[in-house]
Amino acid sequence: GAGPHIYNYDSGLAIEAAADAGWEFVNWTGAGAANLVDATSASTTIVDPTYGDTEIAANFAKIDYTLTWTVNGGGSVAPASGTTYNYDSLLVVTATPDAGWEFVNWTGTGAANLVDATSAGTTIVDPTYGDTDLTANFAKIDYTLTIGVAAGNGSVSPATGTTYNYDSLLAVTAAPDAGWEFVNWTGTGAANLVDATSAG
Repeated sequence: GAGPHIYNYDSGLAIEAAADAGWEFVNWTGAGAANLVDATSASTTIVDPTYGDTEIAANFAKIDYTLTWTVNGGGSVAPASGTTYNYDSLLVVTATPDAGWEFVNWTGTGAANLVDATSAGTTIVDPTYGDTDLTANFAKIDYTLTIGVAAGNGSVSPATGTTYNYDSLLAVTAAPDAGWEFVNWTGTGAANLVDATSAG
């Protein structure tokens, strides 16, 4: 504990500095540091003091941690991999999906350091691991086709309920019955077609 302790010249008084979470011991300083076996060790001994009393201070510094990340799927992460932060700096990490992708979760040994590993925008707090190593996981979004004949007689394919992904190039076909001709595709999804005036 802090405060004065009485010792004799050759008693070899052991001293120890204990760092709080997120901090590391740097060294002992003060006029009495010359009385220590090793002023750079958190656990050391006062021996044969060259000064009558030993006045020392333990010095601590915040630990610098490093954020590293990888991406699984289509998206990006901020801040840059290699960013450093301290134990209580509350570093925000953000995963941004590419078009047609959605964020799933964060994994990796550093996921335990996150406030919420299922949120695309979350915070690293009080890391239980020295560094935070993360993987941002993204998945392609499944879209559902709703298709039908708006007017006239004919058939369309594939069936309503067919699922597809952003870049899967799902072919849709309209086949008019005898005596009918295809005019065009309409609806909110018509903007997603390569050619809304083509039957296939």
